[in-house]
Amino acid sequence: MAGALALAAPPWWEPRRWAKRVWRAAQRFWRLRVTRRYKVRAGGVVVRGDEVLLISSRKTPGAWILPAGTAERGETLRETALREVREEAGVACVVARDLGAFADDAKLVRTTFYVMRVATSYAEWEDRDRGRLRRWWRARDASPRLKARDREALAAYLACLEDDDDTRRLGET
Repeated sequence: MAGALALAAPPWWEPRRWAKRVWRAAQRFWRLRVTRRYKVRAGGVVVRGDEVLLISSRKTPGAWILPAGTAERGETLRETALREVREEAGVACVVARDLGAFADDAKLVRTTFYVMRVATSYAEWEDRDRGRLRRWWRARDASPRLKARDREALAAYLACLEDDDDTRRLGET
């Protein structure tokens, strides 16, 4: 009888998964409604020539995002960004410059992005086992493919490129 009930249970009714969702919802409620404190995240705009590295979203199939995640206790934002890029995209990077912090006031999330250059690319990485994909896109063509939360960071990177081009042009004349 117990085996029949276990087979009839819907897929979302796994005790661990259910408990994790309830816990995260409670944490989100506490942060948004009670403390009103921002969640601190960091990530990277990983570049190679005129291309940027995007990864597939696990929550929204078909959507692409910049690798980023939550800072762990005792970790600097730069360390967080490097770790998240390595875990989610499977590349070890070197930070080239700070792009700044981008806030989502509705969700109380503040993400600091860094421009990064690839040092090592791994064939196997942590999130690949979970179905995460990575793909290089031309930087100027990547914006429409990105989730809205990451478009501002990409726009800031493109603005930096244009400023660098203007500086080079001024130096040439």
